Amino acid sequence: NILGPEYSGMWSTLLAIILVLSLFDLGVIQAANKEISFNLEKNRWGIISRLKNSMATFAVISGLVGSILVITFVFIFDITLDSIFLQSLFVILLFMPLYQYILAKTSIFWAFSNFTPTNLAVFIETAVLMLVGIPLIYFYSIYGQLAAFMLVLICKVYWLTWSTKKNPTMVSSFKVDFYHYSDLLRKGLPLQLINCVNIFRNTFPIIRVSYFYRFQSAGSFALAFSLNSFILWIPLSFSIFLFPSLQRQFAEENSNPEVRRSSLLGPIGGLAFLVFPL
Repeated sequence: NILGPEYSGMWSTLLAIILVLSLFDLGVIQAANKEISFNLEKNRWGIISRLKNSMATFAVISGLVGSILVITFVFIFDITLDSIFLQSLFVILLFMPLYQYILAKTSIFWAFSNFTPTNLAVFIETAVLMLVGIPLIYFYSIYGQLAAFMLVLICKVYWLTWSTKKNPTMVSSFKVDFYHYSDLLRKGLPLQLINCVNIFRNTFPIIRVSYFYRFQSAGSFALAFSLNSFILWIPLSFSIFLFPSLQRQFAEENSNPEVRRSSLLGPIGGLAFLVFPL
């Protein structure tokens, strides 16, 4: 309401672009999350350390590469964009590596089933947006929204980094490991293809409406489309909570596929009854 329909549509379009660019990690974050959970049960701390480092490094590189590709695309094809939107886009692209790094750090906590720091990170994000973001948006409109976005990212990075210092097993560093990249890409790309379907279904309509019509139309469309996103978040939240435990159980039972099958059928059946009425 504070941004108004036009700037709400502009911000919704920028958020859609962020989601599309998050696909440039090529499934490495998801694959590393599952591999870390699996190796935890085996106590393979050397492999876990290399997986954490590989994931964090690849996440930052993917954010940087995605940003460079978008900037190159805009200039080579001489795409005509609203000046305010273009300025906002460049700010978003500048912080994209940091955004990807937060995804990687969050995934490390989830792999260890340590949800408290990530839950508190969401609380910090909400508090910053309410206490600082709303006044910034009120006085500076879309520029205030961008400032709030940058502030939230900085606060989350600081919090997650500080939280890892309390638990050295979750500390990661920037190291390139081509051996693990090849393995993680082989396992992560199929997972990312599934993500592509969901993200394209939720982002391309907003991007298309904003490009061919107006940002004001995109704002109204994004508001109506938010219900669909809420339904999709239910199974995603379910998988975030369940999969690390399943991976450790799978490792404990010597990689027996029956363990996964028996552990998944009950919860998935219950989830279906919860989601389908929506």
